[in-house]
Amino acid sequence: MKPQTVFICALFTAAWSTGCRSDSTLPWRLIELGTDPMATAWDRGEAVAVFAEGNRWPGFIFPNDNSPQGRILRRDALTMPAIMCGDKMRLHPKDFPLGWVQKFGWKTTDSLTVHWQCLDRLGLAQLGAETVRTSTHPEADEMRWLEALMELDPPRFTEPIRPFFLDEKVRLAITCQRPNGTALGDTVRLDFRFGESGQVVDALVPGLERAGPGAHWTVWSASSQAFGSQGQPELNLAAHTPLRFSIDVE
Repeated sequence: MKPQTVFICALFTAAWSTGCRSDSTLPWRLIELGTDPMATAWDRGEAVAVFAEGNRWPGFIFPNDNSPQGRILRRDALTMPAIMCGDKMRLHPKDFPLGWVQKFGWKTTDSLTVHWQCLDRLGLAQLGAETVRTSTHPEADEMRWLEALMELDPPRFTEPIRPFFLDEKVRLAITCQRPNGTALGDTVRLDFRFGESGQVVDALVPGLERAGPGAHWTVWSASSQAFGSQGQPELNLAAHTPLRFSIDVE
């Protein structure tokens, strides 16, 4: 083959291979590979937990967070290379949108290791229980756990037909759940007169004040506003465990 022909073929080959090679690389170094994209987890109603090195408790992006910041975080996620549930990576904050840096407090000028996990209610229950169990400040960690549970499964209130009248007879059906969704005991029915004090645990009082015939509401409660932070061995309930109450006016 003539030298000129060899040169032209080599030039064509170089141009072809350059055109087929992606010039984009991930702005982070993957350490562990995940499975489902974050957007898929949000569609399932799961929260994305962001564990950064040095922090005991993660930051969260919740699927139903309709605040301006929450909507921006989810929108920005769709503009970046896909992050998968389970990914562990070494990243630099400057490679992420400013909203993410502010949300998660990534103020460091150095790279950091971040682990992304997608948690349903059961996963959040397991995370919270382990964090509180090993905590030197369980009250503070319980409040972080409670806030996350309320974001993932927000409280609800169905307005009554009318408010209760003072001294009117009230009958409530109350169920209680652990953070993982399992029942804590049986349904309890209470009969009393509206206005009488000390009939329900503290967490239920604000809802009761708004209630009337036909009302229904759910509420998450810190242990201190329910049965006490010390735990209830007879119920197999660990200390500093938040609870979810569901209340029907019968």
